[in-house]
Amino acid sequence: MVTVKCCVPECKDKLSVRHRFPNPKKDSARMKAWINIINNAELFVLSFDEMYRVKVVCHQHFNNSSYTQGCKRLHRNAMPTKNFMKASEYRIKKLTELLPSTEKKSKASLDMTDEFNVGVTFRM
Repeated sequence: MVTVKCCVPECKDKLSVRHRFPNPKKDSARMKAWINIINNAELFVLSFDEMYRVKVVCHQHFNNSSYTQGCKRLHRNAMPTKNFMKASEYRIKKLTELLPSTEKKSKASLDMTDEFNVGVTFRM
């Protein structure tokens, strides 16, 4: 069985229950809230319909009060609120991954005026 990866940045969980995003046709406001809370740059380029079909959030990001009693089903107004990397830490990590490696450049060619255009926009 293939487990779909949780879309929360840096989440390593591979075992817990997965939850789909809210249906954009029924609750677009809550879907937008989830996107902003999760703050994953990959989500900002997907359509709501595509995100609803292919992206999931694992159980680790919801409080026990988010679930229907005695069930693994989320309440209608549940929001992911747990176990997130700080946005600033995530941004630094992602930007570092996008920058060209200075190891590939010779020390002689390194110049303090080098500019990197990473082309990524993050929203808070």
